[in-house]
Amino acid sequence: MKRLIAIVLALTLIGLAACTNKTTPPDTLSSTPESEIPNVVKTTAPLESEETTLPTMPATETFSFESKEVGLKFEFPVSWKDKMETVEDFNRLLVFPPSQDYGVPEKKVNLSVCYFDNPWLYGDSFEKMTSEEYLDKILYLEKDKGEKIIEKSPLKMMGKDALMFSYSDIDSEGKETIYRSYFIDDEKGRCYKVSFPVEHEGWEGLKTFAVEAQRAVESMNLLILTDSRPVTFEDKDMGFAFEYPENWHAYKRADDSWRITPPMRTYDFPYFMGGLSLSYTPPGQYGNSFEEINWPPILESITKLPDLQIELSKIGNAQALILHTVQQAQGYSATFVWTRILIDAGEGGFYLFGYNTEKDNQAYEPFLAEVEKIVQSFRMTNH
Repeated sequence: MKRLIAIVLALTLIGLAACTNKTTPPDTLSSTPESEIPNVVKTTAPLESEETTLPTMPATETFSFESKEVGLKFEFPVSWKDKMETVEDFNRLLVFPPSQDYGVPEKKVNLSVCYFDNPWLYGDSFEKMTSEEYLDKILYLEKDKGEKIIEKSPLKMMGKDALMFSYSDIDSEGKETIYRSYFIDDEKGRCYKVSFPVEHEGWEGLKTFAVEAQRAVESMNLLILTDSRPVTFEDKDMGFAFEYPENWHAYKRADDSWRITPPMRTYDFPYFMGGLSLSYTPPGQYGNSFEEINWPPILESITKLPDLQIELSKIGNAQALILHTVQQAQGYSATFVWTRILIDAGEGGFYLFGYNTEKDNQAYEPFLAEVEKIVQSFRMTNH
Protein backbone atom coordinates (compact mmCIF):
# COMPACT_ATOMS: atom_id res chain seq x y z
CA MET A 1 0.00 0.00 0.00
CA LYS A 2 2.83 2.40 0.92
CA ARG A 3 4.51 1.66 -2.43
CA LEU A 4 1.25 2.42 -4.25
CA ILE A 5 0.92 5.73 -2.39
CA ALA A 6 4.49 6.68 -3.30
CA ILE A 7 3.84 5.93 -6.95
CA VAL A 8 0.65 8.04 -6.94
CA LEU A 9 2.46 10.98 -5.35
CA ALA A 10 5.33 10.73 -7.81
CA LEU A 11 3.00 10.67 -10.78
CA THR A 12 1.21 13.75 -9.44
CA LEU A 13 4.49 15.69 -9.28
CA ILE A 14 5.64 14.47 -12.67
CA GLY A 15 2.28 15.51 -14.07
CA LEU A 16 2.98 19.12 -13.16
CA ALA A 17 5.96 19.03 -15.54
CA ALA A 18 4.03 17.65 -18.46
CA CYS A 19 6.18 18.96 -21.28
CA THR A 20 7.85 15.60 -21.73
CA ASN A 21 4.90 14.23 -23.71
CA LYS A 22 5.16 13.41 -27.41
CA THR A 23 5.24 16.47 -29.61
CA THR A 24 1.95 15.75 -31.38
CA PRO A 25 -0.41 16.83 -28.57
CA PRO A 26 -4.11 16.33 -27.96
CA ASP A 27 -6.54 19.21 -28.43
CA THR A 28 -6.01 20.21 -24.81
CA LEU A 29 -3.21 19.77 -22.34
CA SER A 30 -3.42 17.10 -19.69
CA SER A 31 -2.47 17.75 -16.08
CA THR A 32 -1.21 14.19 -15.81
CA PRO A 33 1.26 14.75 -16.85
CA GLU A 34 3.01 16.05 -18.20
CA SER A 35 4.92 17.71 -23.74
CA GLU A 36 9.35 20.74 -33.65
CA ILE A 37 12.47 25.11 -39.95
CA PRO A 38 12.75 24.49 -43.14
CA ASN A 39 14.92 22.19 -45.27
CA VAL A 40 16.51 20.16 -42.50
CA VAL A 41 18.92 17.67 -44.03
CA LYS A 42 19.62 14.37 -42.32
CA THR A 43 23.30 13.75 -41.79
CA THR A 44 25.64 11.16 -40.38
CA ALA A 45 28.20 13.83 -39.48
CA PRO A 46 28.94 14.52 -35.78
CA LEU A 47 26.00 16.09 -33.98
CA GLU A 48 27.93 18.91 -32.34
CA SER A 49 28.84 21.90 -34.49
CA GLU A 50 30.31 25.36 -34.01
CA GLU A 51 28.13 28.01 -32.38
CA THR A 52 25.81 29.49 -34.94
CA THR A 53 23.59 32.53 -35.15
CA LEU A 54 19.83 32.38 -35.33
CA PRO A 55 18.77 32.50 -38.99
CA THR A 56 16.93 35.69 -39.91
CA MET A 57 13.75 35.31 -41.92
CA PRO A 58 12.26 38.05 -44.13
CA ALA A 59 10.02 40.56 -42.39
CA THR A 60 6.27 40.13 -42.55
CA GLU A 61 3.24 41.88 -41.06
CA THR A 62 2.66 40.69 -37.51
CA PHE A 63 0.60 41.17 -34.36
CA SER A 64 1.77 40.94 -30.75
CA PHE A 65 0.88 38.09 -28.42
CA GLU A 66 1.73 37.71 -24.74
CA SER A 67 1.69 34.54 -22.65
CA LYS A 68 1.62 34.91 -18.89
CA GLU A 69 1.94 31.16 -18.47
CA VAL A 70 5.38 30.95 -20.09
CA GLY A 71 6.39 34.58 -19.54
CA LEU A 72 7.11 35.42 -23.19
CA LYS A 73 6.10 37.94 -25.87
CA PHE A 74 5.80 36.97 -29.54
CA GLU A 75 5.11 38.49 -32.94
CA PHE A 76 2.83 36.17 -34.93
CA PRO A 77 1.79 36.45 -38.61
CA VAL A 78 -1.30 38.58 -39.14
CA SER A 79 -2.74 35.64 -41.08
CA TRP A 80 -2.98 33.76 -37.76
CA LYS A 81 -4.92 36.49 -35.98
CA ASP A 82 -8.47 35.51 -35.02
CA LYS A 83 -7.90 32.06 -36.57
CA MET A 84 -5.24 30.45 -34.41
CA GLU A 85 -6.04 28.49 -31.24
CA THR A 86 -3.92 28.68 -28.12
CA VAL A 87 -3.72 26.58 -24.99
CA GLU A 88 -1.85 27.85 -21.93
CA ASP A 89 -1.58 25.36 -19.12
CA PHE A 90 0.96 23.90 -16.69
CA ASN A 91 4.05 25.83 -17.82
CA ARG A 92 3.24 25.29 -21.48
CA LEU A 93 1.90 27.22 -24.47
CA LEU A 94 0.54 25.54 -27.60
CA VAL A 95 -0.22 27.63 -30.67
CA PHE A 96 -2.30 25.92 -33.37
CA PRO A 97 -2.20 27.89 -36.64
CA PRO A 98 -5.15 27.81 -39.06
CA SER A 99 -4.50 24.34 -40.52
CA GLN A 100 -6.51 25.06 -43.67
CA ASP A 101 -3.96 27.72 -44.62
CA TYR A 102 -1.25 25.07 -44.86
CA GLY A 103 -3.20 22.04 -46.05
CA VAL A 104 -2.31 20.00 -42.97
CA PRO A 105 -4.59 17.88 -40.73
CA GLU A 106 -6.48 19.69 -37.97
CA LYS A 107 -4.52 20.05 -34.71
CA LYS A 108 -1.51 18.13 -36.06
CA VAL A 109 0.75 21.17 -36.46
CA ASN A 110 1.64 23.58 -33.67
CA LEU A 111 4.27 25.80 -32.13
CA SER A 112 5.02 24.38 -28.68
CA VAL A 113 6.67 26.34 -25.86
CA CYS A 114 7.48 24.58 -22.59
CA TYR A 115 9.22 25.79 -19.47
CA PHE A 116 11.31 23.17 -17.67
CA ASP A 117 12.21 23.78 -14.05
CA ASN A 118 12.48 20.45 -12.28
CA PRO A 119 16.00 19.80 -10.93
CA TRP A 120 14.88 16.50 -9.43
CA LEU A 121 14.07 15.09 -12.87
CA TYR A 122 16.28 17.02 -15.31
CA GLY A 123 19.29 18.30 -13.37
CA ASP A 124 20.21 21.72 -12.00
CA SER A 125 22.15 23.15 -14.96
CA PHE A 126 21.74 23.78 -18.69
CA GLU A 127 24.60 21.39 -19.40
CA LYS A 128 22.89 18.53 -17.58
CA MET A 129 19.48 19.21 -19.10
CA THR A 130 20.88 19.22 -22.64
CA SER A 131 23.02 16.12 -22.15
CA GLU A 132 22.08 13.04 -24.16
CA GLU A 133 20.66 11.35 -21.05
CA TYR A 134 18.13 14.08 -20.33
CA LEU A 135 17.37 15.03 -23.94
CA ASP A 136 16.20 11.49 -24.60
CA LYS A 137 13.79 11.80 -21.66
CA ILE A 138 12.55 15.27 -22.56
CA LEU A 139 12.00 14.39 -26.22
CA TYR A 140 10.68 10.94 -25.33
CA LEU A 141 12.76 9.39 -28.10
CA GLU A 142 11.95 5.78 -28.91
CA LYS A 143 15.28 4.72 -30.37
CA ASP A 144 14.09 1.20 -31.15
CA LYS A 145 11.72 2.82 -33.69
CA GLY A 146 14.54 4.83 -35.23
CA GLU A 147 13.79 8.14 -33.53
CA LYS A 148 16.95 10.17 -33.01
CA ILE A 149 18.56 13.57 -32.73
CA ILE A 150 19.77 14.51 -36.20
CA GLU A 151 21.86 17.62 -35.60
CA LYS A 152 22.47 20.24 -32.94
CA SER A 153 24.45 23.43 -32.53
CA PRO A 154 24.89 26.12 -29.83
CA LEU A 155 23.75 29.70 -30.34
CA LYS A 156 22.40 32.75 -28.49
CA MET A 157 18.71 33.60 -28.10
CA MET A 158 17.21 36.44 -26.07
CA GLY A 159 20.77 37.13 -24.89
CA LYS A 160 20.99 33.66 -23.35
CA ASP A 161 22.88 30.46 -24.16
CA ALA A 162 20.78 28.19 -26.33
CA LEU A 163 20.94 24.93 -28.25
CA MET A 164 19.25 24.42 -31.61
CA PHE A 165 18.67 20.89 -32.81
CA SER A 166 16.50 18.78 -35.08
CA TYR A 167 15.13 15.34 -34.30
CA SER A 168 12.81 12.72 -35.72
CA ASP A 169 9.49 11.41 -34.47
CA ILE A 170 7.86 8.29 -35.91
CA ASP A 171 4.10 7.83 -35.50
CA SER A 172 2.08 4.64 -35.11
CA GLU A 173 1.83 4.30 -38.91
CA GLY A 174 5.60 4.46 -39.31
CA LYS A 175 5.58 7.98 -40.81
CA GLU A 176 8.41 10.28 -39.82
CA THR A 177 8.15 13.93 -38.80
CA ILE A 178 11.25 16.10 -38.47
CA TYR A 179 11.14 18.76 -35.76
CA ARG A 180 13.26 21.84 -35.10
CA SER A 181 13.71 22.71 -31.43
CA TYR A 182 15.44 25.36 -29.35
CA PHE A 183 16.52 24.93 -25.75
CA ILE A 184 17.14 28.32 -24.09
CA ASP A 185 19.02 28.52 -20.79
CA ASP A 186 17.23 30.39 -17.99
CA GLU A 187 19.80 29.52 -15.29
CA LYS A 188 19.72 27.10 -12.34
CA GLY A 189 18.46 24.24 -14.52
CA ARG A 190 15.56 26.32 -15.82
CA CYS A 191 15.07 26.14 -19.54
CA TYR A 192 12.67 27.02 -22.35
CA LYS A 193 12.00 24.43 -25.04
CA VAL A 194 10.47 25.80 -28.25
CA SER A 195 9.57 23.27 -30.95
CA PHE A 196 7.71 22.99 -34.24
CA PRO A 197 7.49 20.49 -37.13
CA VAL A 198 9.55 21.08 -40.22
CA GLU A 199 9.02 18.15 -42.55
CA HIS A 200 6.40 15.43 -42.99
CA GLU A 201 5.74 13.39 -46.12
CA GLY A 202 2.68 14.71 -47.97
CA TRP A 203 2.38 17.93 -45.97
CA GLU A 204 3.75 20.38 -48.53
CA GLY A 205 2.31 23.41 -46.75
CA LEU A 206 4.37 22.56 -43.67
CA LYS A 207 7.38 24.33 -45.19
CA THR A 208 5.47 27.61 -45.24
CA PHE A 209 4.37 27.12 -41.63
CA ALA A 210 7.99 26.38 -40.63
CA VAL A 211 9.16 29.68 -42.12
CA GLU A 212 6.46 31.59 -40.21
CA ALA A 213 7.13 29.67 -36.99
CA GLN A 214 10.82 30.54 -37.34
CA ARG A 215 9.93 34.24 -37.53
CA ALA A 216 7.87 33.86 -34.35
CA VAL A 217 10.81 32.18 -32.61
CA GLU A 218 13.12 35.02 -33.66
CA SER A 219 10.67 37.56 -32.20
CA MET A 220 10.52 36.05 -28.71
CA ASN A 221 11.27 38.27 -25.72
CA LEU A 222 10.79 37.90 -21.98
CA LEU A 223 7.49 39.19 -20.61
CA ILE A 224 8.29 41.06 -17.40
CA LEU A 225 5.21 41.70 -15.24
CA THR A 226 5.66 43.79 -12.09
CA ASP A 227 2.17 45.10 -11.23
CA SER A 228 1.07 43.01 -8.25
CA ARG A 229 -2.03 45.01 -7.33
CA PRO A 230 -4.98 42.75 -6.49
CA VAL A 231 -7.53 42.16 -9.24
CA THR A 232 -10.71 40.08 -9.23
CA PHE A 233 -11.14 36.75 -10.97
CA GLU A 234 -14.83 35.86 -11.27
CA ASP A 235 -16.57 32.88 -12.80
CA LYS A 236 -20.19 34.00 -13.01
CA ASP A 237 -21.41 30.65 -14.32
CA MET A 238 -19.95 28.81 -11.34
CA GLY A 239 -20.77 31.59 -8.89
CA PHE A 240 -17.48 32.42 -7.20
CA ALA A 241 -14.77 35.08 -7.17
CA PHE A 242 -11.39 35.72 -5.57
CA GLU A 243 -8.61 38.30 -5.65
CA TYR A 244 -5.13 37.59 -6.96
CA PRO A 245 -2.06 39.68 -7.94
CA GLU A 246 -2.45 41.21 -11.40
CA ASN A 247 0.88 39.85 -12.63
CA TRP A 248 -0.17 36.27 -11.80
CA HIS A 249 -2.01 34.08 -14.33
CA ALA A 250 -5.51 32.88 -13.37
CA TYR A 251 -7.45 30.80 -15.89
CA LYS A 252 -10.01 28.07 -16.41
CA ARG A 253 -8.71 24.74 -17.68
CA ALA A 254 -10.22 22.38 -20.23
CA ASP A 255 -11.32 20.00 -17.45
CA ASP A 256 -13.41 22.78 -15.84
CA SER A 257 -10.95 23.33 -13.02
CA TRP A 258 -8.96 26.54 -12.48
CA ARG A 259 -5.29 27.35 -11.95
CA ILE A 260 -3.46 30.38 -10.55
CA THR A 261 0.31 30.74 -11.11
CA PRO A 262 2.89 33.42 -10.23
CA PRO A 263 5.20 35.04 -12.79
CA MET A 264 8.28 33.04 -13.67
CA ARG A 265 11.45 33.74 -11.70
CA THR A 266 9.42 35.22 -8.81
CA TYR A 267 10.44 32.62 -6.24
CA ASP A 268 13.61 30.66 -5.62
CA PHE A 269 12.08 27.21 -5.99
CA PRO A 270 11.05 25.12 -9.03
CA TYR A 271 8.40 26.98 -11.00
CA PHE A 272 6.10 24.00 -11.44
CA MET A 273 5.69 23.90 -7.64
CA GLY A 274 4.31 27.45 -7.62
CA GLY A 275 0.81 26.77 -8.86
CA LEU A 276 -2.48 26.87 -6.99
CA SER A 277 -5.35 24.72 -8.28
CA LEU A 278 -9.10 25.08 -7.72
CA SER A 279 -11.89 22.64 -8.54
CA TYR A 280 -15.60 22.28 -7.87
CA THR A 281 -17.50 19.10 -7.01
CA PRO A 282 -21.33 19.22 -7.12
CA PRO A 283 -23.61 17.89 -4.35
CA GLY A 284 -24.15 14.17 -4.03
CA GLN A 285 -20.89 12.89 -5.48
CA TYR A 286 -19.33 12.20 -2.07
CA GLY A 287 -22.25 13.00 0.21
CA ASN A 288 -25.23 15.26 0.71
CA SER A 289 -23.89 17.50 3.47
CA PHE A 290 -20.65 18.96 4.79
CA GLU A 291 -20.88 16.62 7.75
CA GLU A 292 -21.07 13.56 5.49
CA ILE A 293 -17.92 14.40 3.56
CA ASN A 294 -16.00 15.41 6.70
CA TRP A 295 -14.85 11.84 7.33
CA PRO A 296 -11.23 10.67 6.80
CA PRO A 297 -11.96 7.87 4.28
CA ILE A 298 -14.12 10.24 2.20
CA LEU A 299 -11.53 13.04 2.38
CA GLU A 300 -8.77 10.66 1.28
CA SER A 301 -10.95 9.60 -1.63
CA ILE A 302 -11.52 13.25 -2.59
CA THR A 303 -7.89 14.35 -2.35
CA LYS A 304 -6.20 11.06 -3.36
CA LEU A 305 -3.83 11.72 -0.44
CA PRO A 306 -3.11 9.46 2.56
CA ASP A 307 -2.62 10.16 6.26
CA LEU A 308 -4.41 13.51 6.24
CA GLN A 309 -4.22 15.96 9.11
CA ILE A 310 -7.63 17.64 9.31
CA GLU A 311 -8.34 21.10 10.71
CA LEU A 312 -11.78 22.73 10.82
CA SER A 313 -11.76 26.37 9.65
CA LYS A 314 -13.79 29.04 7.85
CA ILE A 315 -13.27 30.88 4.57
CA GLY A 316 -15.48 33.96 4.68
CA ASN A 317 -18.87 32.72 5.86
CA ALA A 318 -18.34 29.16 4.62
CA GLN A 319 -17.19 26.17 6.63
CA ALA A 320 -13.85 24.82 5.48
CA LEU A 321 -11.38 22.02 6.12
CA ILE A 322 -7.60 22.51 5.97
CA LEU A 323 -6.04 19.19 4.94
CA HIS A 324 -2.31 18.40 5.08
CA THR A 325 -0.13 15.39 4.50
CA VAL A 326 3.67 15.06 4.44
CA GLN A 327 5.12 12.54 2.00
CA GLN A 328 8.27 11.79 0.04
CA ALA A 329 7.38 11.08 -3.58
CA GLN A 330 9.08 8.21 -5.34
CA GLY A 331 12.05 9.38 -7.39
CA TYR A 332 12.43 12.65 -5.46
CA SER A 333 14.99 13.35 -2.74
CA ALA A 334 12.79 16.04 -1.17
CA THR A 335 9.87 15.67 1.23
CA PHE A 336 6.70 17.55 0.29
CA VAL A 337 3.77 19.05 2.18
CA TRP A 338 0.56 18.53 0.23
CA THR A 339 -2.18 21.00 1.22
CA ARG A 340 -5.83 20.96 0.23
CA ILE A 341 -8.50 23.43 1.40
CA LEU A 342 -12.07 22.19 1.10
CA ILE A 343 -14.77 24.89 1.18
CA ASP A 344 -18.39 23.93 1.83
CA ALA A 345 -20.71 24.92 -1.06
CA GLY A 346 -23.84 23.37 0.48
CA GLU A 347 -25.61 20.01 0.26
CA GLY A 348 -22.33 18.09 -0.06
CA GLY A 349 -20.92 20.25 -2.85
CA PHE A 350 -17.54 21.86 -2.32
CA TYR A 351 -14.65 23.85 -3.78
CA LEU A 352 -11.14 22.48 -3.36
CA PHE A 353 -7.94 24.54 -3.44
CA GLY A 354 -4.67 22.62 -3.73
CA TYR A 355 -0.96 23.39 -3.62
CA ASN A 356 2.28 21.63 -2.69
CA THR A 357 5.48 22.88 -1.05
CA GLU A 358 8.82 21.43 -0.05
CA LYS A 359 9.01 20.68 3.67
CA ASP A 360 11.16 23.06 5.77
CA ASN A 361 12.16 25.17 2.76
CA GLN A 362 11.90 28.86 3.66
CA ALA A 363 11.94 29.86 -0.03
CA TYR A 364 8.22 28.98 -0.10
CA GLU A 365 7.21 31.46 2.62
CA PRO A 366 6.54 34.47 0.30
CA PHE A 367 4.55 32.19 -2.01
CA LEU A 368 2.50 30.84 0.90
CA ALA A 369 1.72 34.39 2.05
CA GLU A 370 0.22 35.18 -1.39
CA VAL A 371 -1.67 31.88 -1.44
CA GLU A 372 -3.19 32.68 1.95
CA LYS A 373 -4.48 36.03 0.65
CA ILE A 374 -5.96 34.41 -2.46
CA VAL A 375 -7.72 31.68 -0.50
CA GLN A 376 -9.04 34.05 2.17
CA SER A 377 -10.49 36.32 -0.55
CA PHE A 378 -12.53 33.46 -2.03
CA ARG A 379 -16.28 33.96 -1.91
CA MET A 380 -19.35 32.38 -3.44
CA THR A 381 -21.38 34.94 -5.36
CA ASN A 382 -24.55 32.92 -5.89
CA HIS A 383 -25.25 32.31 -2.18
